[in-house]
Amino acid sequence: MSFLPSRRRAAVLATAAIVATAALTGCAAGGGGDAGTEEGGTVIGIANAFLGNSFNQAAVALLTQYSKDAGFSPLEPTNADGDSSQQISDVQSLISRGAKGILLTPNDSDALAGVVDSTVSQGIPVVTPNIGVNTDKVFVNVRPSGIEMGTLQCEALEGNIPDDAQIFYVAGFLSDSTGRERWESFNDCVSKNFPGVTVTMKEAKWDPVESTTIIETAFGSGQQYDALVLASDSVYGPGALSTLKKLNLLFPVGEDGHIYLSGIDGSPEGLQAIRDGYMDNLVAQPLVQQCEQAVAYLKLALEGGTVKAGPTDHDSEIIDDGGVLTDFIPALFVTIDNVDDEAIWGNTV
Repeated sequence: MSFLPSRRRAAVLATAAIVATAALTGCAAGGGGDAGTEEGGTVIGIANAFLGNSFNQAAVALLTQYSKDAGFSPLEPTNADGDSSQQISDVQSLISRGAKGILLTPNDSDALAGVVDSTVSQGIPVVTPNIGVNTDKVFVNVRPSGIEMGTLQCEALEGNIPDDAQIFYVAGFLSDSTGRERWESFNDCVSKNFPGVTVTMKEAKWDPVESTTIIETAFGSGQQYDALVLASDSVYGPGALSTLKKLNLLFPVGEDGHIYLSGIDGSPEGLQAIRDGYMDNLVAQPLVQQCEQAVAYLKLALEGGTVKAGPTDHDSEIIDDGGVLTDFIPALFVTIDNVDDEAIWGNTV
């Protein structure tokens, strides 16, 4: 189910150019031109929840490139801009434009289940990279474990915060599997291993503007927080750093007044914050591998293949996650010691 390593290298090298184009022009919402259909391969659709950060821009770039490498003709990717109703329409539009398979990153794991069921009933397979959909009709979810990543964030607190620390946690969308798993695993681990620590959580719904407002309100209120933990460094990181600086609360690691800072994604911005000494660590998503495997699974589905629970040929494991087959790709914990590792997707963009 894996592509050749040379294809992976080619796609990674192409990512920077594609992401730069996406940043300048944006990716069209449903109804855009049928880019890629002239190449003659099987037409597929790529439906995105939102594209307003480096992670999602890199994801669509990689999915597009790997789709072309696999011989597909991808339609112009859609961008629902955080609107589940729009994304349902986007999927339907991709089908009406000839898509025979769909790569779907859902805005809401429950809200998109119905359109997945409908799509699959038409003989059109659906694979979901990064965020899962809560239906057993999806061919396979391909993503890192939010439980693993939230737990890694929690375990890294050991020795880095006071025993009675106050932590402020900025969550993602708690209605999707990714946001919910990251928050619940982090909070459960803190409750178990750090009984004197208090965690205050606010849901920012993967919205950078909302997260910045939340952080400014919390840290500008006079309440003392020892740590700021982010469910996403690509979505929330830039706003968090600028807000702490604005409030005169941004100090390097090891200096008096430093607020412990951690994120999940492995974005270029997050990696640079580690290099600059302001972010303590982050958990990097295996973006390149999960995009590669998502396309490989869609190809398998279109060829009539099947998947089953168990170890894979790419160092992960497919698990029956409540009736939904999910390929959990291992994440990578990042500190100043390995921040330049080329395995981190943020270092390839």
